[in-house]
Amino acid sequence: MYGRLDRAKLFTVTQALSELKQGNLSVTSCFNRLFALWNELEAAEERLEVEGSSSAPARLSNMMTPQECELPVIDLSQRGAEEHIFRAAKECGRFRVVKHGISSKLLRKMRREEVKLFEKPLEIRARSGLLNNSSPRGTSPAQFSHHVPLMKIYDSSCHGQFTSLGGVMLELAPAMFGLTKTLAGFLEESLGHQGGSTFKEKCDKSTCFLQLNHYPVCPLSPETFQGVPHGDNYFLTILSQDQVGGNRDALIVSIGDLLQAWSNDVYRSVEQKVRTKREVERYSVAFSLCPSPDSQIGSCRKPSVYGKFTFGEYREQGRIYGLQHFRLTESVDVSTDLALYKDPWKIRKKLTESDLSPLSRLLLPGGCLQTHVFPQMDEKMLRHVKSEEGMPVVGKDVATGHEHQFVFRCWKSTGSYVLNGGWTKEFVEEKRLKVGDEIGMVWFMSSRMFYFKVLHRAAA
Repeated sequence: MYGRLDRAKLFTVTQALSELKQGNLSVTSCFNRLFALWNELEAAEERLEVEGSSSAPARLSNMMTPQECELPVIDLSQRGAEEHIFRAAKECGRFRVVKHGISSKLLRKMRREEVKLFEKPLEIRARSGLLNNSSPRGTSPAQFSHHVPLMKIYDSSCHGQFTSLGGVMLELAPAMFGLTKTLAGFLEESLGHQGGSTFKEKCDKSTCFLQLNHYPVCPLSPETFQGVPHGDNYFLTILSQDQVGGNRDALIVSIGDLLQAWSNDVYRSVEQKVRTKREVERYSVAFSLCPSPDSQIGSCRKPSVYGKFTFGEYREQGRIYGLQHFRLTESVDVSTDLALYKDPWKIRKKLTESDLSPLSRLLLPGGCLQTHVFPQMDEKMLRHVKSEEGMPVVGKDVATGHEHQFVFRCWKSTGSYVLNGGWTKEFVEEKRLKVGDEIGMVWFMSSRMFYFKVLHRAAA
């Protein structure tokens, strides 16, 4: 799919080059394998140059870059640290903490254990009860990451052959848990929240986890292979990483979507992505403050801008539609044929004969896009959309999960915008659409794609 170079695809390339170097793969076979990804690489290199606009609403398709918001460094041993934490959570959504009480010796021990862990074949790691029985597929994200529930860490019978790793995590997990609870208390108190339901009370050792990450050496351009932009899906996450330069003992704290919702948009959840290195392997360990699936997220203030939802509902719907899926506010653009909603479909349209014609294009009124899509794009993306060639985009059918290749461009003769390049063959014919059918669409900058759904079928 266009522009989605995830860890599985990165592994495909690194595996091919490794096999070639070891003599287990011919030059021709390696070339054929890499050539199959070539067009995707070109599209991804262009897409991954694009960063989210800082003018977008907080965490509504917003990705911060270091230039837009340098991460503050907060010394937790200093007076006034609470005020600095409050300001950073509001303005940046991420910050570094030092003198946090977790020893540098323990962090270094954890790093050594991670290096030893990821030297083991995936098949051995995947069979470990400690590592949550990760999938043994070679192109799985488990090749590069392991999700380790705290309950597995505290149960020594799960450690198996990874007794040394389990012992270090048994030291690190409660230390990180304690620090996270302390920071959560600061953030709750800064909002004047006393009594009632607090978000930290929703999280305990039965729901939280550590995540161990490994980012291999990237043999190709780091600008081409970068992580897909992602947000934090929990309340708070603390990350320890092997930074190249800087303070290696500093921890990065990220505000999650759940905390943005609980704080009624006072705190800010922002997107981020990992940048791979051409010559340096990277390791990190993260602790996430996570509730149980049936926990009501709630809000610390009334009226809430979000409807009621559980963490389980967020995992099922929010990861597709974003946190804004649960917002209560609505707006309707009555100047066009498209009705716009925030829960969840931005654009609704009844299809006409023109939309289903052999011209293979879906007509979208320009005024609607100017208000609800273009503000999320940067100048480079807008230039592509308004050019004669247009900008390749992906349309995902949420009912089937199928992804379709379209071109999003301006139709000069009318000043309107269209999706074409495969609209009829790729979507209309597959869905057997007809005049009068209503489709829903929403553009997400975080994944750079339109999501589609058939909302209503016209009467036969």
